[in-house]
Amino acid sequence: MRLIVQFERLENIKYISQLDMLRTIHRALRRADIPVAYSEGFNPQPRVSFGFALSVGLVSRGEYMDIHLKSDIAPDEFIRRMNAVMPEGMSFICAAAAGDKTPKMGKMIDCAAFEVTFDGNIADKLDEFFHGDSIVIERHTKKGTSLVDVKDHIYSYSAENVGGSTRLRVIQALSEEMSVRIDDLVAAILAFVGESVCYKTVKINTLLRQGSGFVTPVEYTELLKTEQG
Repeated sequence: MRLIVQFERLENIKYISQLDMLRTIHRALRRADIPVAYSEGFNPQPRVSFGFALSVGLVSRGEYMDIHLKSDIAPDEFIRRMNAVMPEGMSFICAAAAGDKTPKMGKMIDCAAFEVTFDGNIADKLDEFFHGDSIVIERHTKKGTSLVDVKDHIYSYSAENVGGSTRLRVIQALSEEMSVRIDDLVAAILAFVGESVCYKTVKINTLLRQGSGFVTPVEYTELLKTEQG
């Protein structure tokens, strides 16, 4: 059996690394007595994988893992048993049983939704930024620094002033072919605004485009099961 599972990493444990997060899940699987399948070879490991690594320091309400089990377990029962042993700040939200045609997580995901809250009322500036002919960010990789126009890879955005702050919601590319880091996008926004503004970022969900809208990996898994009858 294979499950696609949504979980969250909140404020009080946002600084743990991806490796520590994986170790935490491995320990929880043992404590919850989940019948997880193991890889073959000299050093067998639980067959658990993630889509893309979550940046250290970023709160996320929509992370996903792909897990193979040796025997069947109801998705709701998996969530209940795991949450009973998870540390504070990390919990499982929902799960769906994957069918034979459900893609691997890395092939399924193609975008992510973020919410960025800026100090001050800058919604007009954000509208101007996103409606420009291009959205150029500075990308830092092992090969060096480059400037990239990512306008075609920003799939949705909204900005509104709320009291003395501005709330930006944006959906942007996150895939094996093209990823837009939210930190790089915010850096470009601040350079455009032309002033130092405090902000806070939360990853709302990991998504994939479906028709004219967006669905989560769990929703997509359920859709595939419905289509296959």
